[in-house]
Amino acid sequence: YGIAVLDIGKTNKKFVLFDDTLKPLEIHRRSIGTKRSPDGYDLEDVEGIEVWMLEELRKASSKVPIRGISISTHGASVVCVGKEGFPSVPPVAYTNEVPEEVHREFFRRFGSPETLQEETATAEVRPLINVGKLLFFLSQRYPEQFSRTRHILLYPQYFAYRLTNIPAAECTYVGCHSYLWNPHKNDWSGVTDGIGIRNLLPNKVGKPAEVLGTITAKIVRKTNLDPSTIVTKGIHDSNSSMVPYLISQEEDFVLNSTGSWCVAMHET
Repeated sequence: YGIAVLDIGKTNKKFVLFDDTLKPLEIHRRSIGTKRSPDGYDLEDVEGIEVWMLEELRKASSKVPIRGISISTHGASVVCVGKEGFPSVPPVAYTNEVPEEVHREFFRRFGSPETLQEETATAEVRPLINVGKLLFFLSQRYPEQFSRTRHILLYPQYFAYRLTNIPAAECTYVGCHSYLWNPHKNDWSGVTDGIGIRNLLPNKVGKPAEVLGTITAKIVRKTNLDPSTIVTKGIHDSNSSMVPYLISQEEDFVLNSTGSWCVAMHET
């Protein structure tokens, strides 16, 4: 049996096929950049990523029976999904600069940077790297389209949703400088109520390795995967790089995770 891992980085996308002993069988890389919207914003190419994802799964399915699919993605990205299962709002990339008034208005409405850092354990990071601020911007910039949103899905869970048609959330991404999560209450933060999106977010926040569900009949037709193929909830990529060491390392260590960003993590 095989296990497929989709690693969707900001710069590069990677598909890794493992056997059932977790030995890598194949690694394929693809560069998929952003697209430019008519109103001048860089957008995440979620359609292009999905085409690549399904192509890799289809090719892999012809070589080994795939038992499960796991997805990791870069941070700070979110997709608003309409009733048909596609983006209801342009998937604006966090790298876009926005007017200073957007930042001022966000803190005026929802609390100062210091207050929000205390509530959500999140420091402000520019330009739109705090997902809560990105969602506020989308709600103001595209109000009509935003009103048609049925689910708000953080990035790993959006692609898992496209495979399973099941909305979900997991802890590593909601807690990643998002302003959306209150770790003290283990619940969505006041920012979600302020924007009015609590009912669009999944009720339960799970763990990355939890099984979300199996692939849909549509995905079976497109990839030739077995209908029983499971998909896990997904994980933030820097957190995923730490998992093998949490499992195997018995001594104190520092892990330096590098990509578009450099993240140093310390576990004792």
